[in-house]
Amino acid sequence: MERGEVLKALLDSTVLIDLLKGEKTAIDTIEKLRKNATLYTTTVNIYEVLRGIHVFHKDKEKHLQAFRVLTSNIYILGLDLESSEKAALIYAELRTKGLEIDASDYLIAGIALTNGISTVVTRNEKHFNEIKELNVISY
Repeated sequence: MERGEVLKALLDSTVLIDLLKGEKTAIDTIEKLRKNATLYTTTVNIYEVLRGIHVFHKDKEKHLQAFRVLTSNIYILGLDLESSEKAALIYAELRTKGLEIDASDYLIAGIALTNGISTVVTRNEKHFNEIKELNVISY
């Protein structure tokens, strides 16, 4: 990263969930990043977290409201043709090596990379470690 350049970091679903739970390691990691990074997530991550809220939480409205507040402070990137093509290329590259990750992680990586984001913050680094173009920050 060149002097004065702001890091772009994509927050994976695990980070969003941990932030909602108030997990100290996630909060500390993000607070440090916010000093010199712009934070992003994807519509795929939003879907994954919302799916969990709707299935596992009794007080859905409270959790939905907290999630809305959290995501109001993060740029949200969507899946488009270019990111779909990138995700498919990542899938093909890993498959030829006999490797596989969760289907949503191909999409998340495709969205990140086509938007100039090469850093992913996650608690579950094995999801993204196989993608050579990504730097993974784990906690």
